[in-house]
Amino acid sequence: MDNLSSVGASQRERIRYVDYRSLLLGRIGRKDLQDKFGIAEAAATRDFTLYNQLAPQNLVYLPSIRSYAITEQFKPVFDHPVNETLMALSSDLERVSIFTDEEKFRLGATPNIETVSALTRAIHLNLVVECTYTSSSSGKSKKIIAPHSLFDTGLHWYFRGYDRNKGRFADFAIPRIMGLKVLSERPNDSEEKLNDPEFNSMVVLKIAAHRNQEHPETIEFDFGMVNGMLVKEVRSSLAGYFLRRWNVDCSPKGDLQGHEYQLRLANVDDLKSVSSLMLAPGFQPN
Repeated sequence: MDNLSSVGASQRERIRYVDYRSLLLGRIGRKDLQDKFGIAEAAATRDFTLYNQLAPQNLVYLPSIRSYAITEQFKPVFDHPVNETLMALSSDLERVSIFTDEEKFRLGATPNIETVSALTRAIHLNLVVECTYTSSSSGKSKKIIAPHSLFDTGLHWYFRGYDRNKGRFADFAIPRIMGLKVLSERPNDSEEKLNDPEFNSMVVLKIAAHRNQEHPETIEFDFGMVNGMLVKEVRSSLAGYFLRRWNVDCSPKGDLQGHEYQLRLANVDDLKSVSSLMLAPGFQPN
C-alpha cells in the first residue's frame, strides 16, 4: 500500500477496482477498466502495469481471453468489506449477471470475504464448489454444489444452486458455509441455471390490506394499491422470502393477529404449489 502514496485519487480508484473485480470474479481485462471508467486503452495498460508492480504474484495474463486471471497466490491489495463489496457488485448487473434482479435487502450475519469471493468467482466462471454446510435440520455435511445466483433477504445473503447430495436446486445461507473450495469442474447441463424451474418461473402475488386494519384505505394509499390490490410478479423460488420480509399474512383466511400484519396475500389458494411459500407467515400448503 505504501507504493500507492504518490498515486493520484483517480488511478488509485481504478487500481482498487482491478483488485476488487479480480478477487470477486477471478478475471479482469483492459476493456473492463475502459468500460467502467471511460479511459483509453493506454491508460488501462498503465493501471495494470502499476497493479502488477504492487502485487506481482496476483495476476497472470491469458492471451486466449485477452484478460488477466488470478493465481493461486492471489492476495488482495486492499481491504474489501463484504456487504459493501457485494452491493457494489450487484449494482453492476449489466456487466455481472450473477445476481437475481429482485430487490436486495441486507441485515444479520456477515459472511467472510474469502468465502464470498470464492463463491462469486465460481458463479461468474460457471464452476462447481465443494464445501461444508451447516443446516438447522441436519447439522454439518459435505456438499458439492453448482451455484448460479446470489440474493439478499435482509436476514442473510444466500446463494442458489444445484445440490448434488440431494439431487435438486436449493437455497443456501452464505454464513453457514465453511471451507468453500472452487473446483475446476463445470456444472452438468441439468445443473445449469436455465434448468432451475422454480428460479425461472414467475408467480403473481396479489396483496391487499389486512383484515385487522381499521382504515384499510390508508394501507392501500401507503402501498400504491389499485382497486384495493397491490400486484407483484416475483420469481417462484423467492416468493416466500419476500412475503416473510414484508410481513404478509399468508394464512388461509388472512386473519393472523399482530400489529406487524398490515398486509395479507389475497390469492393464497392459487399458490399452494409454490414451495418457497413455506417460509411465509401463516402459510399452510394443504
